[in-house]
Amino acid sequence: TSWWANMLVWIVIWSTTFILFNCDTQLWFTLACTVLGVLNMFKQRRWHSHAKAWEHNLSHIPKRFSEKILTYASRPNRKSGAKETAEFSSVFPFIWDRVVTYMRYED
Repeated sequence: TSWWANMLVWIVIWSTTFILFNCDTQLWFTLACTVLGVLNMFKQRRWHSHAKAWEHNLSHIPKRFSEKILTYASRPNRKSGAKETAEFSSVFPFIWDRVVTYMRYED
């Protein structure tokens, strides 16, 4: 009976060691993947992420929305033929009010 007891102790000790080794390896693997993912994100954004993090993005919503979504807001200048773009489209406030109303409705 001593052999079976010793074998059971041996199995418990080594299985516990194996489980702890796998958990520790998974932890470091996850941390390394996180660090590499963040570095890859910075590289893909050409290391300009700090500028985006510091500027006040909410103040740029009307201008960016008008440039990217409301492309008809830019109109040709009659004198020079070049396009003249307003700071933001005149219909932006109405569209933005609808978006905010819908977001409050969904909340």
